[in-house]
Amino acid sequence: MRATCTSISSDVIGRDGFYRAFLCDFARVSSFFSYDPRSPGAAVRRREHISSRDHRAGRESVAEWLLRCNTDWGALPPALEAAEKLKDPGASVVLAQVRPALLGGDRSVLCKVLSVIEYARRLEELCETPVIPLIWVISDHNWGGIGRAKMLDPVGEVHTLALRPEPPPATPAHKIPLHPGIYDVVGEMERILRISSPQDNQVCRLVRQCSREADALNDAFCRLLVGLFSSSGVLVVDESDAGTRMRMAPVLQRAAVSRYSVEQELEVGHERLEMAGYSPPVPESKGQCHIFVDTERGRRRLIRREKIFCDEQESFRLPAGSVAEMISEDAHLFSPGEILRPIAQDAVLPVMAFVAGPDESAMRAQAGGIWSIFDTEVPPIYPQMYLTLVNPQLDSALRRAGLSIQDAVFPVRGPETIDNRREEVLDDLGGEIIRDAFGEAEQRFEVICGQLWDKLEQAAPSVEQIHEKSEDRMRWILQCYRDKAGQHLRRRHRDTVRDFRLIRNTLHPYDGSQACLSYLPCLMRYGGRWVTAVAEALADQDYLWRPFVVRWSDSG
Repeated sequence: MRATCTSISSDVIGRDGFYRAFLCDFARVSSFFSYDPRSPGAAVRRREHISSRDHRAGRESVAEWLLRCNTDWGALPPALEAAEKLKDPGASVVLAQVRPALLGGDRSVLCKVLSVIEYARRLEELCETPVIPLIWVISDHNWGGIGRAKMLDPVGEVHTLALRPEPPPATPAHKIPLHPGIYDVVGEMERILRISSPQDNQVCRLVRQCSREADALNDAFCRLLVGLFSSSGVLVVDESDAGTRMRMAPVLQRAAVSRYSVEQELEVGHERLEMAGYSPPVPESKGQCHIFVDTERGRRRLIRREKIFCDEQESFRLPAGSVAEMISEDAHLFSPGEILRPIAQDAVLPVMAFVAGPDESAMRAQAGGIWSIFDTEVPPIYPQMYLTLVNPQLDSALRRAGLSIQDAVFPVRGPETIDNRREEVLDDLGGEIIRDAFGEAEQRFEVICGQLWDKLEQAAPSVEQIHEKSEDRMRWILQCYRDKAGQHLRRRHRDTVRDFRLIRNTLHPYDGSQACLSYLPCLMRYGGRWVTAVAEALADQDYLWRPFVVRWSDSG
C-alpha cells in the first residue's frame, strides 16, 4: 500500500486568531513562547537544557515504570526498546496528550499519534540523541466526550455508539466500568462496519481483547492505543495510574502552596493575550488552583475559599494548610487541570517538545509565566498535524460531485459549498426536462395517431384491428422508454444523494477541532500497513506546519 500527502492552504484552518498566527505568522505570537519551534536551533537548545538539569523523576525509575506499564498493556518490541532508550542521559520524548474515549477516540487521536511519530523522528535526526514518541492519556470525566463513539458506515451514514449504563456525573474514565455493556457496543460496531468475519479481522480481535482484559474505560483505551501503535515505537502513559500520580505529586504540592502566585501569573497571561488582540482560553476565576481530587461523588475541582479548599458545591472542606500534605499521602486521588498538566508532564518526563492543538497552544501561552514558579521553562510547542483522510470511495465521490477538498473543508463556507453544489448537481440531472419531454411526446403521439386513424378509416376500413393493435404496442413502447428513463434518473439521484452524504459526513471544516469520526474503520479495513503508509508519506514532506490531504489506494 502507498499513501500520498498533498498540502492545502492554511487558510482553511479555523477562526481562532491566535492559532492562525502561531501557524502562519509566528513572529506575532513569539513573545508568548520560550522557543521558536520552526528554528532547528530550538531543538538543540532544548536538548542542552534537558542535559543540564538533573531530571527530577530519575531516568532509570521512569524508564522502568514506562516499561512495566506498556508491557502490561501488551506493547510490541519497538515500544519496549523505546522505553529502554529513555535510560540514556540524552534521551527525551515528544509528548501529545489525548483524552480517553470509547473505542480509541476520534480522528484527532490519530492525528496526534502520527504527529508525535513524525516529529520524534525528525528531532532525533536533528539532535542525534534518542527521541521517543509518547502519548499521555489525561484524566477526564466528561461523559459526553469519552463515553461515545461515532462511526461512518460504508454508505456514508453516521452512527453513534454509547456505553451503557451511563455513569453518575463527573465519574472519571478510570472508574467507568466496561462490562457488560462493552460487548454490545463492539458487536454493534462490527455490524455497522459490515465486518463479516470479526474473528479474522486483526483490529476487531484487538478491540475485543482490550475490552475483555480491561476493567475500566481508561484502561481499555490505553491498551488499544498500545495494540495499534506500539509497533511504531509509541509509548503510552496513563495519568490515572497510581505511579503517574505519585510522580506528579511534587508539582501539585507546590501549586497548592503557591496558589496565589499561580493565580497572579495566569491573570497576567490573560491580560497579555487580550492586549495582543486574542481571546484568552482560560477565563479569570478567583480561587481556582487547577487541581482535581477523586471523591465518592466523582472528580472534583479544588477551589480556594478563604482558609479552606472545597469543590463548587462545598460537598467537602479541607484546611488550606493540609492540602499539600494530603497530596503527598494520597497522591493517587489528585490530578492536575489543564494549566498544571504540562508542567507535571515536564517534571515526570524529559520533554523535548509538546504537540498541541489550538486550545492547548493558547493555554501554554497564557500560562507561560507560571512555569518560572516551578523553576523550569515551556518546551518547544509543535502544532498537531491536520490530516483529511480521503479513501478511494470518497475520492471518487468528490470527482463525481466536482468538488475540491479545499472548498469542502473551509470553516462556515465548506458546508454551504457542499450543500449548494448538491442542489446544482441534482438540478443538472434533468428530471423536469425528461418528464416534460415524455409528456410532450405522448401528446404528439395522440395527435399523430388520431390523424393517421382518420386517413386509414377513409382509405381502408379493414385495417382497423391492425391499427388498434399497433397503437397499443407503440403506447407500450413509449411507456417502456419512460419507465427506463425514470429508473435511470432515480438511480442517478440516489447515487448523487449518497455521494454528497458521504462527503458531508466525512469532511469536517478545520474550525479548530478535528472530525469527530472514529479512525478504526480505516484500520479494520487496511490494518497496520495503512498507518505505516501514511507515516511514510508524511516523512516525505519537508514542512509540516500546514494541513494535508491523505489519499491511498486499495491495492498493495
